[in-house]
This record gives sequence, structure tokens and C-alpha cells, in this order.
Amino acid sequence: MFGLFKKKQKTNEDGRRPDWANYAAVDILNGRSNNWTIDKMDTAHAPRTAEEGYAVQSIVIRRFERPVAGWKIGCTSRLAQEMLGIPEPFFGPVFKDVFLKGPTWLPPDRFIRPGIEGEIAFTLKRPLESRRAPYSRAEVENAIDRVFAAIEVIDTCFLDFANAGAPNLIADLAANGGLAAFEGVEYEPGMDLKSVDLIMTVNGAEVGRGVGADALGDPVDALVWLANESSRRGIGLDFGQIVSTGTCTGLVWLEPGQQVELTVSGIGSALLLYGNDDDFAISEDGATTPYEDPPAIRETDERPSTVPGNAGHSDEEEDEDAEPEPPSTERILKRALCMAAVAIRSRAEETGDVENFRDEFLPWLAREGLEEELEPWERESLNAPQGGLSDHDRSEGLCLPASCNMLAWALSFTDLPRPDKRPMAADMLAPLGFESLSPPPIPVADLHERAQRRSPEEIEYANTFCLAIHWRYVQYQIRPEPEDFLELSKITAWREFDISGPWIVDGDLGFEGASIHELGPDDMPVGFMLATYRHKASNWLAGDNSVFSKVSIDT
Repeated sequence: MFGLFKKKQKTNEDGRRPDWANYAAVDILNGRSNNWTIDKMDTAHAPRTAEEGYAVQSIVIRRFERPVAGWKIGCTSRLAQEMLGIPEPFFGPVFKDVFLKGPTWLPPDRFIRPGIEGEIAFTLKRPLESRRAPYSRAEVENAIDRVFAAIEVIDTCFLDFANAGAPNLIADLAANGGLAAFEGVEYEPGMDLKSVDLIMTVNGAEVGRGVGADALGDPVDALVWLANESSRRGIGLDFGQIVSTGTCTGLVWLEPGQQVELTVSGIGSALLLYGNDDDFAISEDGATTPYEDPPAIRETDERPSTVPGNAGHSDEEEDEDAEPEPPSTERILKRALCMAAVAIRSRAEETGDVENFRDEFLPWLAREGLEEELEPWERESLNAPQGGLSDHDRSEGLCLPASCNMLAWALSFTDLPRPDKRPMAADMLAPLGFESLSPPPIPVADLHERAQRRSPEEIEYANTFCLAIHWRYVQYQIRPEPEDFLELSKITAWREFDISGPWIVDGDLGFEGASIHELGPDDMPVGFMLATYRHKASNWLAGDNSVFSKVSIDT
């Protein structure tokens, strides 16, 4: 994927990468997962039409692997269409973990740049499945269960939201960050929702007002539009799902310390609190908000109940205030070997050698006692037949050699990887004993005897080094201009760290002899990927999280 297992990526005659949609999806996934912003997506893989935007959105939904609780419709009002320069509605998913069914506290670190809109939403009592014939209004009305006052939380990776354009916003999950809807009423066919008043306030002051007719003339008509538009794309609306029909109040950007309330005449209200404890004034009775114990934004914790490789460790038993323990030498070795196997499995998907891979690697993993270290998605990838690997898991696997190389360094099998060199995947896996992408002939026990775990001071140094390199790549995405990296680093949290070395080119971070601002479309993704996955590995070594896939790579 990034030129580590294969030749450099070529472009088509129109300047697009052959797998442009996957590149665009990675940009969105990185932004959403790490609270990064995108100034402008690379033209070699940016979606150019609404249809291409939906193609990228479908990849993002699949790779996120988060259950969909419903859908949001955007740009149903004239005001929204004028603001975004988009002449027609679009739609995107509302994930289950951000469908908020009660007055909810929103922590700022969960969002990139959140805004709020007052809307009308529906839940469905029967599905509206994908079909050839269009749905009539009567059919749609008969499928509606309840109607709600809803606050949509807008959030997007794109720095210039107003000028991002329909293809990018559609790709970016239609700019949805969450949806709050509760205190609804039973819907009756023929109910007049065009005339209902919506009033939105922030800290008691009115910030938006509208009527139901602002949503495509009638919120029910907006739902009819979605039923037919999604059906045309092979997407059905399921029983119990919620659909938000577009803003009637306009968009207001949030600041910490704000309490948002939406009231819809004859239907009900919704309430959100945005900020941390110290963002709200304490009242005379000592309460910081109207709700003493506001529920978290996510309804459930998606983590597995048992951490792979740590049998009997229940998330419910974990002390959230306790400092996580850095992994042992044995754990580092097993994790590195497992990730290397997953990386080679991803390569086998491309070469058609999956059956040979399974014949070699599955017995080796069992024989060496490595199966308990595998995470669920890794186990599924390793056992999948040819063609059975999802795009997300294949892409993730192809990036793992960069993390393996860092773990090999932590075991003293190799030197600290240089950030300015493009290594091949086989070279990054070789220090762990892998030859010709086959299982190591050396038993794991012998590798363990040879391993010498780096000191805490060395790991701290490597962690800061990886953070600094990753930070520069992220900062460049936000502001793609030449910088004096050495001088710029002095304003960071790691300002005492000396980042100088042969990777500094003309005062800035370099890769393959060129400064970061001179990198082409082939080198930039590779450098960024290497920095990201090395940073992730260094954070795991420092004890960020015992589950590797849950490790934070925030810069």
C-alpha cells in the first residue's frame, strides 16, 4: 500500500491514483481518529463528484466498523445550501456510539471542531428496504414510529467547512459528529410538521429559530427523499433507526462551557452540555450543571472484555486511575511476531499466496504459543481465505512492519529506525528472524533469550523522537508550508528535546534527501505512515495501552 512491499504507486492519465478512494478514506479515517484537520485533500485521490464522495463514505463506514444507528440528511434548507454552495441534499451515517438518548455532556477532546444544529428527527417502526420502485409518501409515513426534537453535532475533518464542497463533506460522513434526540412523541400520518417552531438557545440566549418547513419543505418529505436516495444506492433504512432531517435553525459553532437547548413546539426538547467541569460556573447549591452525573457520550465501551494475551483481565476490573504498565520483554517479542505475521498475510492477499501462507504460518503460531497474543481482528485476518480480507484489515496489515521495526529496536535486535529513509517491509521484519517472508526458523524461546529490552530512558527518548517526527507531519497537513523545524520544535511540549540529525534538510524535516514541503505524492504518504506507526509502537512500549490497536497516537 505504501511502497514498502511493492513498487511506487502510479497514477492514471487523469492524475488519479488507481486506488484513489482508499487513499481518500485513509485521510478521513486519520482525521476522525486523531482529531486532525485537512486543509485540502491531495488532488490525486480527492473525490470529485457526489457519487465519488459516497464511494469514499462507504469505505470509511466499513473500515470504522462501528454500528450504524441511523442517518442524517444535510443541506435540506435554503440557508444551508447557500452557506455551503451545495444545491441538493446529501446524507451520511449516525453511529450508535454517538446517538445520544438523554441529556448529555460532550467532552471537547472527542471532537475536531463541533457545531450544533436544531432539527426534527424520526425513528422507524418498520424497515424501508432498498428496492427498485420509489417509496411513496404514504409508505414512508406508515413506517414512522416517533418524531423528536434533535440536536445534531456537526463535526468534520475539513478546515474550511464552508468551502469543502459536497464530495468532501459526503466522504467525511456527511459532517456528522453525533445526534441527541429524546422526549419524542408518537407520529400520526398527516401530522403537520411544516408549521412547528424550533428555537435553539446557548446558555439561555437564542441563537437560532426556524420552522419545520425549512427542512426540504416538510421533514416528512426529507425522509421520503432519503428513503429513495439511499435505496437507489443499495442502502436500506432499518427498523429502529433514527433519521435527522436537516437544520431548521442554522449552524452555531460550539465553545467549551456552553449549554445547548432545542425546543420544538408540540414535540419536546433536547439538551447538551459542551465542556469539562471547570468550564461551567458553580451555582449556589454547589452543582456545576443541571445534571450531577452526566452520562458519557458513548453508550458502550467497544473494547473486548478480555485483553488478548492477558487472560482474566476484565475491563470492568480495571482501575482507570492506575498508570498502565509497559510491556515485558516477552510481550514485546510476541506482539512483534504476531504483527509481522499479519503484515505478511496482507501481502499474501495481493500476491495470491494465502493458502501457502496459511499452511506455513497457522501451525507456527500454534506451535510457538503466539495465538493468545493475537487481537480478534488479527486472528480473523490470519484465518481468512484468499479474497476474505477486508480492505481495512489489508491496509492496516501492510502498515504494521513500521511498528514491528520499532519493537525489534526495543528488543535490541536493530538500531532505531531513521525517519528519513524508506525501508522495505522485508528489511523491517528481518531483525525478528523472518526470511523471505516465511516464519522465523529460530524458536521464539531462543529469540527471547537473545533479546535485551532497552532501558526506560532509551524508550522515553525513542518515544519523544517518534512524537516529534509524527508531530511535524501532522503540523504540515494543517499548514503545508516550509518551516524551521528546529526552531518550531521549541514551542512544543517536548521543546527541550534536540531533534537535529541527518533527517533535517534545509532546516525542516526531510525524507529521502528532500524537505517535507518538496515531497511528491508517492513519498509523502510513506513518510507519514512510517511516522504514525512508529509513534504508535513507541507509545505502546511506554505503556499507553496494553491493547495495541487501542493505543493513542495523538500529537
